[in-house]
Amino acid sequence: MTKNDPFATMFNFNESALAPFAEFSKLTATTFEKIARYQYELAGDLVEASIEQAKLLGNIDKPEQLLQAEMDLGQALGKKLGKRSETLLKIASEAQQSYRDLAGQTVADVKAKAA
Repeated sequence: MTKNDPFATMFNFNESALAPFAEFSKLTATTFEKIARYQYELAGDLVEASIEQAKLLGNIDKPEQLLQAEMDLGQALGKKLGKRSETLLKIASEAQQSYRDLAGQTVADVKAKAA
């Protein structure tokens, strides 16, 4: 190819112009995977709590005991869900920072090419 090959020039331009979109797609896929894993773990917590709740019905003789066991189970689940919400907040914060960094880098690259 010659130095002034229009196809090579067009290909290089498209490649450099679309690079930020490719990075954005990678970040989006990574964030989606993190959220999917989070949802899977959350569903596991809820299934475990449901199983424990079903076990209570077979192991308790008095209504007072059932009420206390249900309260304990609810408190334990509440603590787990509180920790899970912290995890979700961390995932969201990391994603936001990654997108912010990508946007800043893209703007800096465009400014450098324009100068």
